[in-house]
Amino acid sequence: MAIQETCAQGNLLVTPVRVVFEGTKRAEELNLANSGKDTARYLISFVEIRMNKNGTFQQINEPDSGQQFASKYLRFFPRSVVLGPNEAQAIKLQLTGASQLEPGEYRSHLYFRAVPDEKPIGEDDPPKDSTGINVKLTPRFWYHHPGNYTGG
Repeated sequence: MAIQETCAQGNLLVTPVRVVFEGTKRAEELNLANSGKDTARYLISFVEIRMNKNGTFQQINEPDSGQQFASKYLRFFPRSVVLGPNEAQAIKLQLTGASQLEPGEYRSHLYFRAVPDEKPIGEDDPPKDSTGINVKLTPRFWYHHPGNYTGG
């Protein structure tokens, strides 16, 4: 079962918000859309996360007691996307090795990281006032997306 909602972080829209593989389901598709005005590049990877008692998230490398990671049983492609303004693309997720899984819930998160458009030094217009300091701040957005397998 998948919840068909939309979630946005920065200028990236991801739907559905959650992917669950149950029963014989082995493939799913995520839709990514750039709602911004500029072309954006996103790198995609897995991240393992725990929710702390105070509601904050913490990245972890080893599962807690009773927790199992889904990432080693999931494949996805492509691993990066470049989306123009109002452009969309599908990401394919595939469950592998399901016959080897013990009953229970397996959970991992897809991590979408925006990569800023970096221009070579000197390509930008030089500062007009050479007596001061010029600082440019570039926000980096990321979004994580839960993927679950429930079997047993």
